[in-house]
Amino acid sequence: MTNIVVVVLNYKTPDLAVLAAQSAAAAMTNFGGSIVLIDNDSPDDSFQRMTELTRATNWPSHLDVQVLQSGRNGGFGAGNNFGIRSGLEICPTAEFVYILNPDAQVEPGAITVLVNYLQSN
Repeated sequence: MTNIVVVVLNYKTPDLAVLAAQSAAAAMTNFGGSIVLIDNDSPDDSFQRMTELTRATNWPSHLDVQVLQSGRNGGFGAGNNFGIRSGLEICPTAEFVYILNPDAQVEPGAITVLVNYLQSN
């Protein structure tokens, strides 16, 4: 099974971030790996809210879903780099990293199409 690390970087949009992660999980039925929701040091209750929503979600058992705090807001790049490093520590066998904005949704089948293309090219 191909493993993927999905990184969702949040800054003050916890509900959207969890919805994005849920859409990724739904599109990963044929893939293993991890989904990491990273709070980029939001000045609100984002970290707590994402943790609560994530605990209340019934995630597929083949995925490791975690909510992490970056500890500082170094911007978009630094936050995603933190997420990538963390995700690869959680799932060191991942072949791909998928960065997903919190205000985006993964269409059904989209990850399969992307992985198939990357593997054949």
